Amino acid sequence: MDIRIEIIREVSQELVGTSGELLPQLSSTAKPLDSEALDRMVTCDANTVLVGRPLTRSSAP
Repeated sequence: MDIRIEIIREVSQELVGTSGELLPQLSSTAKPLDSEALDRMVTCDANTVLVGRPLTRSSAP
C-alpha cells in the first residue's frame, strides 16, 4: 500500500474524528481534542501537522 503524506492546513470533521480514534491508542489518560484545540495546533507557526492517506490506484493504465 502506498501512502501520501500531507500537511494539514485546516481542521475538518474527518481530522477531529481520526484524532479521536488515534489519541486513545497513544495515551489512556489524554482527553479528546475538539475542533478548536486542533485548530490551535494546526495554525500554530511552530507546528507542522502531518497525515498519511492511502493512495487509491485505478486499474486503468
